[in-house]
Amino acid sequence: MKDLLQIEKLEKSSSSGPQPSFSRYEILKALEVMYRSGPVGRKRLSSILHLGEGSTRTILDHLQTAALIKTTKHGCELTDKGRRIAYKIISKVESEFELSENALVAGKFAYGIMVRDSASKVRNGIEQRDAAIRAGAKSATTIICKNGKLVIPPEDQAPAKSWEDSLGMVNSKFQPQDNDVIIISGADHPFLAELGARAGLWTLLKDLS
Repeated sequence: MKDLLQIEKLEKSSSSGPQPSFSRYEILKALEVMYRSGPVGRKRLSSILHLGEGSTRTILDHLQTAALIKTTKHGCELTDKGRRIAYKIISKVESEFELSENALVAGKFAYGIMVRDSASKVRNGIEQRDAAIRAGAKSATTIICKNGKLVIPPEDQAPAKSWEDSLGMVNSKFQPQDNDVIIISGADHPFLAELGARAGLWTLLKDLS
């Protein structure tokens, strides 16, 4: 998806100083916040992103330079271009939830994101797990709905019985259909669990049109 490349460029477009203390996933979250909630001030966005005001200001500066947001008296809001890009990415996500601690992932908190009809984009689940860990999560598990059952790649069978309760919770929350993909990320902080799930999501979006 070409729009993802633009966000990746923003992540790398720091000045000649040190690398920015934020990632593409915070940039994506900032776009989502403005898409869903409208104009937002820097302080509120900083709190939502769990970043310092300096890092949040840098994100907003990059987004404004890229013509994705504009500043108004009500705060920062998306331009038409920013809204188009945000919609194209966000619309790929069917549902997402904060989840209770469970056997599928390590960590006190968990977060799940489901993408419709994307099973063909999953190789063995390792790519999503590694991306989540790089984003700060402790672990991540990729789940596919196949023939009405939840399976965890690379195995083509139902997971161990010890995971049945957790998978039942996932099935109830997301109500997946065949070929849907659910990425569950775990961490010891709720926002890191969410970032991990978004990092896993990113690996699927790269191949989506």
